[in-house]
Amino acid sequence: MVSKSRVLLFAVCLVSLISQGLARTSSAISPRPSKALVECYDAMFDLGFCNGEIIMAAQSGRIGFGIGPSCCKAANKITSGCWSMLFPLNPFFSRVLQLNCARLSLTPPPPSTNTPLSNSKGPVAPTPDALPMSAPSPAVEGPFMDTPMVAPSPAVRGRL
Repeated sequence: MVSKSRVLLFAVCLVSLISQGLARTSSAISPRPSKALVECYDAMFDLGFCNGEIIMAAQSGRIGFGIGPSCCKAANKITSGCWSMLFPLNPFFSRVLQLNCARLSLTPPPPSTNTPLSNSKGPVAPTPDALPMSAPSPAVEGPFMDTPMVAPSPAVRGRL
């Protein structure tokens, strides 16, 4: 009986010491997030409708399909330091997002001044060199509308 009471007393003391140790906060781990992290999350939620698109793109790794120019404009307001805090497991996300947004913002180059369309006031007939690859060359003969049809041979007529 004495040994059971000693074990019980030992267990109670051990539990009280453990609970006191767990109740103390460590100076290395802050219970509140840093101010910079809070500002980054605020900036992320300020994106509005783009918030979900950006999160889905970061999780799936498929940025080019869901993020349009309006989301790129909103996402450019977030600093690169925030992206690494928001998505620590995807360190290249901010760079890939920047490249995608740069690709979307590119505009086609203006037409050069050497083209025949810029010098004339009306439509220009294409030159033989400007024909598409699928167009037949002028030397090709074939069953066109102005080519007379040849009557089928007697052997072919019998099968018709």
